[in-house]
Amino acid sequence: TIKKMASEKLSLVGRFLLKSVLDDHPTGPGPSSFLLEFLSGAHETRAFLDSHPTYALQLLANADPIIAQSWSNLLHLSDDQLAATTLTLDAFDDALPDDTLSRANVSRAVVAGCRRTLLTDRRASLDALRDGFTLGGKLDLGLQLAQHRNADLALLLQGKAAISAQEMLDCFEWGEPPAECAAAVGYLRAAIAEGEAHLDVRRRRLLLRFCTGLNALPVNGLSRKVSFNFLDKPGVPLPEPHTCTHELDLPAYSSRAELLEKLLVALDSFEADPSFGQE
Repeated sequence: TIKKMASEKLSLVGRFLLKSVLDDHPTGPGPSSFLLEFLSGAHETRAFLDSHPTYALQLLANADPIIAQSWSNLLHLSDDQLAATTLTLDAFDDALPDDTLSRANVSRAVVAGCRRTLLTDRRASLDALRDGFTLGGKLDLGLQLAQHRNADLALLLQGKAAISAQEMLDCFEWGEPPAECAAAVGYLRAAIAEGEAHLDVRRRRLLLRFCTGLNALPVNGLSRKVSFNFLDKPGVPLPEPHTCTHELDLPAYSSRAELLEKLLVALDSFEADPSFGQE
């Protein structure tokens, strides 16, 4: 059935997320904050507490910022103002009574609404994702993941999408490149070190993807840095990456200007067509 096919696809997504964690291969921006709480099993103990509605709203804002802001505004209203909204508890969750909203119950209502929106209404999809993430219950990382703050879990899974010049420099093995392209390697190092002048945040992220296939930088940096090979081809070819082995082939460019010209053409072509230059 269609429902079963959708569940199987979500289970595959869960397996992909698990592989991202185990292999230190970040996904880049994407997985919601609440999904991370759910996969870690921490959603029941810290996401939906009547005493802390702001955290539930923070998770909701990642999925529906308009509703989150609207419900957040309710927390600051007086009893008379809340009564004037004509809202009742069951408007947030039909399992609640139809009591009029007040200062005494508004936090409960907001948290219940967040729970319904984030968890109850999406339970089947979330369970399918968790089925894949746990390999059908055979592997449970919940205990390890639940020890970390949500922001740390996001960093672990999503990685660093914005890479500084220094972090970009740390992605490369600058030690002893082939003699034929040593000058070109030096030109690249200088260009990266100059930061925004030549390679801004967008192009640094492109360079990471171009060389490694990663959408974001792992929180602890690359476990295997990018090394260099000499590209011996006629003319003045573009740089060529090998994402599986984290290698970058460079010709013997005669100047930094020539290296930058060819590198930027390669990165812009790669951005337009991710298959460009890939083996």
